[in-house]
Amino acid sequence: MQEFNSLDEVLDFAISMEYVSCQFYVELAQRADRPDVRDLFRALAREEVLHAERLEAMKGRSERPMGDSWPAVPVGGYVAAASVEGLSYVEALRLAVDKERGSYTFYRLLASSMDDPMLKGLFGELARIEAEHRDVFQRHLDALCIGGN
Repeated sequence: MQEFNSLDEVLDFAISMEYVSCQFYVELAQRADRPDVRDLFRALAREEVLHAERLEAMKGRSERPMGDSWPAVPVGGYVAAASVEGLSYVEALRLAVDKERGSYTFYRLLASSMDDPMLKGLFGELARIEAEHRDVFQRHLDALCIGGN
């Protein structure tokens, strides 16, 4: 569990993890054999940069969480995906599913703790997008596992 003391701490963490995710997808793109899969990973990498930029734009706000303190946020799955080095493609996809699941949980918890409609909306939208990413990776993983059996 990660504890935060301010919105800027939350945003700094989320921004850094969006860039970690970007690098993760760049590495997956480099390892992809099929051009369509390579293009998908490159598009996801660009999308993560856009997420970081949107989060950066929220810095400096004076938002306080609902209640007395910031929620302790489980970040294990969110942080897990730093590199695909040494992983098989299937292992990397499993890691991506776990990472996106962690990202979804992270943003969903943040959205539920915000009073500010703009922040609630941003974190809610990022949660939805991360769930879509998770589903994309799960479909690729399912296709590989079914095709490989």
